[in-house]
Amino acid sequence: MKAFNSQRISFKEMELKTKIQNMPNQVLINEWKNIREINQGCPSAEPPTCEFCAQKNNCFYFFMYEKVLTEEIIARGLFHFALLSITKKATRRTTQKVVITTRVTEYEQFVWPN
Repeated sequence: MKAFNSQRISFKEMELKTKIQNMPNQVLINEWKNIREINQGCPSAEPPTCEFCAQKNNCFYFFMYEKVLTEEIIARGLFHFALLSITKKATRRTTQKVVITTRVTEYEQFVWPN
């Protein structure tokens, strides 16, 4: 049963990749910013916490969508541009600056591991 679930998730991920590859650059970046704002509401991405979360199914889909969007942005060479657009938005909204800056740091560590 586990193998079936992982194949099903891979199929969903493949569908997302196909859909995302046809997006224009600006739409891709806007979609990435929107999904990141949705995912900021998650208290933790740790599996023990996620098991009891009421939003579990949506959450995993949103995180997978964000992952696929991020991979496509990196593949197109737009990652720094997308980060700059988020940082500019954060300066306009000072209340969210800390949250967004933390998420940007997480992605920088993902792209450039120490």
